[in-house]
Amino acid sequence: GYKRIIPAAIAVLFVVVCTVGTAVGANTQWMHTPHLVLAHYMPGFPALGIDPKNNYWYAAQYSPLLNNLTARPILYSDGGIDPELDSRIAEIRLAQAYGIDGFLVDELEDNAVYRQTWVTLLKAAAIVGHFKIGLQPDYATLGNPNGGDHPPQSRREKIKHWIDLARDSPALLRFDGKPCVIPYGAAYPDAKTYDQDPSLTYPEGEKKDLVDWMADAGTPISYAASHSLSWPIYTNPYANDPKSGFQTFAFATVTFSPGDNVNTMVNGINTRQRALNYWPPRFMQIGEATFLYENPNAHWYTAPRLTTTWRQTWAWNVAHRNRIQWVEIITWNDWGESAVAPSVNQFMALQPITRYYADWFKTGVKPKITRNVVSIFHRDSPYNAVPTKFPMRINGPIPTDEVEALALLPRPATLVLQTGSKIYRKAVGAGVQSLIVPFGLGLQSAWIERHGDRLAFVMSPHPISDRPVRENLWIDGATSAYPPRSLVLSKWDDVSGDWTAHGNIRTGTGLSLSGNGSELGNVTVSADVTSSLATNGDFVGLAEHVNGDNYYRFALGHWDGKMQWRISLFDKGIETVIDHSDVTFATKRPIELRFDCVGEHLIGYVNGHLVSANAADYPNWQSAPLTYGRVGVTSIGTVATFANIRLKTYDTH
Repeated sequence: GYKRIIPAAIAVLFVVVCTVGTAVGANTQWMHTPHLVLAHYMPGFPALGIDPKNNYWYAAQYSPLLNNLTARPILYSDGGIDPELDSRIAEIRLAQAYGIDGFLVDELEDNAVYRQTWVTLLKAAAIVGHFKIGLQPDYATLGNPNGGDHPPQSRREKIKHWIDLARDSPALLRFDGKPCVIPYGAAYPDAKTYDQDPSLTYPEGEKKDLVDWMADAGTPISYAASHSLSWPIYTNPYANDPKSGFQTFAFATVTFSPGDNVNTMVNGINTRQRALNYWPPRFMQIGEATFLYENPNAHWYTAPRLTTTWRQTWAWNVAHRNRIQWVEIITWNDWGESAVAPSVNQFMALQPITRYYADWFKTGVKPKITRNVVSIFHRDSPYNAVPTKFPMRINGPIPTDEVEALALLPRPATLVLQTGSKIYRKAVGAGVQSLIVPFGLGLQSAWIERHGDRLAFVMSPHPISDRPVRENLWIDGATSAYPPRSLVLSKWDDVSGDWTAHGNIRTGTGLSLSGNGSELGNVTVSADVTSSLATNGDFVGLAEHVNGDNYYRFALGHWDGKMQWRISLFDKGIETVIDHSDVTFATKRPIELRFDCVGEHLIGYVNGHLVSANAADYPNWQSAPLTYGRVGVTSIGTVATFANIRLKTYDTH
């Protein structure tokens, strides 16, 4: 049941040091392990949503009640016997397309939801093959060894329970033959105490405590502490601290957190250089990176400059791969903070560049680029734009109002970027090339030219608007490597009125629907419409995300004595006009209407001209989540002919 997905910086580097065994000689065993790219995985937020009506991120997190929008997963619909397993198989294959070799599963609590996801991922990875699932207990919620709701014994037992569930799985991530335990935030909540008082043995003592306890329980482990908050501020490497005496128990240790600037200096040395200086060469290290870091609920944000830091971080990992054996991406699918997985925001835009650097890191050989690929990245509104509905703003550095064209080129060419009405060109050489310019309002597109020929083209599905419903700091994107897929609308159901059909032409009045409503999430519908629109109240339009009496409509018509276009939400049949404007057009001649429902964006075009890029307002979101549904054509008061009806989707293939 796998379906190929066609949807879809601040990049922060962490470095981890590893050692296994009780003798110095054992510490060099990592030299014989393959280079791997792993990704932090949040069990509650699968990258492919099975049923948006019952999915947390569709029904709750993507809600105006929270005042701020985060990214959302791509809809995955499957009618198999075990849709949960099928979707996880599809997700693993999708991750492999990014060059990812395994998931480190963040276990926040030992409950049925987390256990089921853990077991399902292990089963799916075993079926797919060549993919590992590692345990990443989350110390942010599992407590600390000094007490709290989850004392040490409880935490150790949970870790052992998860390992016991995976003991026989060929997909379990192991090192030196032992299951890997890679806690997330192992220094929670008192990472600074050791820095303030070096006589304290925590967190080294916690490592020894867990490693010894697991060994005594008959489950020896390899240990790695990931994302450990304030450890980078140490001026002395704890791994070489004779007071700890635990370096042979320290499988790994992270050097800095998402909030730590790479250029932060301590005694004149930045974070990355401190990592190389402090950790002995015999210790394996893991580079760690994230595309974006945002937490709207905590009201903070770390601003990337599009893909710049992401690319720089990967290049640093590649340059130091003799010391760095694994890379952990933070994260694959945490829609509340950071994610590189395909989403309604960036679809597959990050796949080409991530795969390029992942392959380079793993092989040590710069990949040969064999085809022209161009991707585009930007935010959906200027930073200073005032939200029209939800005024909450996130604290943090001010992001740049820029758009980036990012190309992979086998030969020199011209990289072209159009933002709004302005066009920029840059002659570039072969390889990875970037063009970043100030963005303008409206459509965003990029392409590659060579000797007058256009070789690759991409248009972002998200026009930039100066009237956002809310602040959304997530980066939008698209890539020519995964364009939207055209679908054939062959089966129509006439909900109301009277319709006739001839090929791809429908003529009539009322509402007629097509498409599989459980699969159409992020779509573009267009048609050439001919109608008189002679009487007040006459209109023609396109409907999307139709679920009974709940849907969106983009219409052109005659209202209140004026010709207008309108984008409306229908909730239980009651219309709320979201956006509208007067418009002039010739009647009785074909008019091209195009309506995009992509993420929260409702976008209207008339005769190829963008008339509305305004984001949607959802007054009754939790009672009527319109993230998917059928599509349709509608005409009221006049007989209309809809010709050349076209549907494209960013979701499934």
